[in-house]
Amino acid sequence: MEHNPKYLLEQYIVGKDQDKYQILETIYQENAEVEFEIDSNNISFPSKIIGSRDIAKTLSADFNKKYEKVRTYYLSYSFSSKLKIQQQPWLVVMKDIGNEITRIGTGYYNWEFGEYINKLKIIKHKIYIHTMLEIHDSKSEQLQNIQENLKYPWNESQVVVNFLKTYENFEDITKYLIQYGR
Repeated sequence: MEHNPKYLLEQYIVGKDQDKYQILETIYQENAEVEFEIDSNNISFPSKIIGSRDIAKTLSADFNKKYEKVRTYYLSYSFSSKLKIQQQPWLVVMKDIGNEITRIGTGYYNWEFGEYINKLKIIKHKIYIHTMLEIHDSKSEQLQNIQENLKYPWNESQVVVNFLKTYENFEDITKYLIQYGR
């Protein structure tokens, strides 16, 4: 079988973060579903997206019209199943286009995969957003410092927590990662 979960997760990051929506179209099964659960008022998405084309449009093309310098980090390497990944913690650091706001957010992903024509594809994807902080960062110094100091895209949760603790304004994120990170 072509592909594996780690490959698909890495392709998701490339497609989303680098505005390569064509990649997202190919890694999601044609009638895949993405569901959102959002506990932050600082970002919004539709509650559900159905179909690889609409998923790619929303998560890449539309997303990258609002945000730039996007980097999403996975905070765990452990997968207990080839067809499901539950509560995969993540961190995102990005800049709003057209203003001086850096956003840093965290939550988890749930992934469900299926085999189609001898290829593994994403069939269901839940994106849980715990928090999305908005930080006035006029010269993007915090954004740049975080992105220069974290490995992209794979990190251990504790490494990220230890680094982010050096910032007093990220307390909500570090508390979440301490409690729910793997």
